[in-house]
Amino acid sequence: MQKYYEQYKEQNFVIVAVNNSDEPNIAREFIKEHPSTFPIVLDNSPEAMAIQQQQYQTLIGMTAVPLNYLIGPDGKVACAWYGGDMGMLVEALALLGIK
Repeated sequence: MQKYYEQYKEQNFVIVAVNNSDEPNIAREFIKEHPSTFPIVLDNSPEAMAIQQQQYQTLIGMTAVPLNYLIGPDGKVACAWYGGDMGMLVEALALLGIK
């Protein structure tokens, strides 16, 4: 994600990562190993975990991590996808005119 953030940040592209799956020490270790310059929010509160379990982990054939949203300049979700396929990000950005 850092690579894409660096590539597109001058075109009003922002990444905010939210991790609600890992214990804070695991997430912090990952962040140390994969530094980023975009904000990462850690929230493994019972409420966040319940939402993940109830709404996302129940989808057949899919896991909730990572769940990605691309928000357009109008503030609406332009694209959402599961998994680490950043090709989806590039395609969605192209639809928004970001290349």
